[in-house]
Amino acid sequence: MKIFCIPALLLVGQFSLAQGYEGHPCAKGSLLLKSLMQKKEIKADVYINGCDPDRGQRVSSFLNASGKAPMSVKNPNFKPPPDWEEADGDYAHDNWTCMYAGGSAVDGNKSTAWVEGVAGNGAGEALMVTQLDLSRKVEILAGFGKSAALFAANNRPKTINVHIVRAHPEPGSASQCGENYDALKLIATKKVTLRNVNEYQPLSLPIFKTETYPYQNEAWDYHYWLMIEIIDVYPGSKYQDTCISEIRNVN
Repeated sequence: MKIFCIPALLLVGQFSLAQGYEGHPCAKGSLLLKSLMQKKEIKADVYINGCDPDRGQRVSSFLNASGKAPMSVKNPNFKPPPDWEEADGDYAHDNWTCMYAGGSAVDGNKSTAWVEGVAGNGAGEALMVTQLDLSRKVEILAGFGKSAALFAANNRPKTINVHIVRAHPEPGSASQCGENYDALKLIATKKVTLRNVNEYQPLSLPIFKTETYPYQNEAWDYHYWLMIEIIDVYPGSKYQDTCISEIRNVN
């Protein structure tokens, strides 16, 4: 049985800046997730790139970055500092554009968050996490965990659909930064009600069966991802933005 460890690939990608930055800015959400939730199974060309600042996560939408953007080498007025290295590329700028993108929900920092970017309370928006080990327990920090004030000011997910997505790797596509996938299937769903607390809480997953697919007369493993769909929220006292600070495996 052939097994590829995507988290390991992503980890390698995140520490490859010294060899030349190859990531991209976070420009918009992905229509892929809503199509998958509607059709349950889709053919798609999906590249999960751990070298990108979003760490290979996918979201249906995200809030635009706040504050002033760092200078970029793409800016004609850019003047590199004395210690500038070509390998640094546009990482600082691209990372800024991903401030509220999906990678902020898996960066190990509860002071950052995925924040959906549509009008209203974010019902129907989704986050797909591609680097969890779904054979282990998972926990979630629902809301903006940076402070008690920000937690209360922003929406927190109340009722969610927890989806399991089966991904078919494209043979021979694995690289240092990630891998291509050519088909996704939603294989299990469970409705979950979260507590309104600014702390990690267990995330109950639907029961699903792992499978293999044939390739070159061998059995190869599918990859399995977690997708969170917002159904209802605990309203924020100031903002309508719905936030998830972290989703992680329990140590």
